[in-house]
Amino acid sequence: MWERQEIVMFYVREELCIGCGLCIRMCPEGAFDLSSGKAQIDDSKCTDCGLCIDFCPRNAIITGVFVLDIDRLRKDMGNIKRKVDLLSKRVNHMTFFLS
Repeated sequence: MWERQEIVMFYVREELCIGCGLCIRMCPEGAFDLSSGKAQIDDSKCTDCGLCIDFCPRNAIITGVFVLDIDRLRKDMGNIKRKVDLLSKRVNHMTFFLS
């Protein structure tokens, strides 16, 4: 059995957004911004309630569930750290050699 984490994310399809502002009025957390003329979601404020999806007249807001394989992520991070350490040693060696 592998350790996993599910993350729900909301996304605005800008090509469908008409900038009506209904999402701003419906969102209880104030997670939307329209300063660019199109809705943008602040993920740090969004609580995944889904009201924005229910009320968007153009169906411009969609949601997706992303599943993170935590064990794989840990392994990949370990591999990246080893590569960075190796590269750092090579750069230090080259700096000494070129000095």
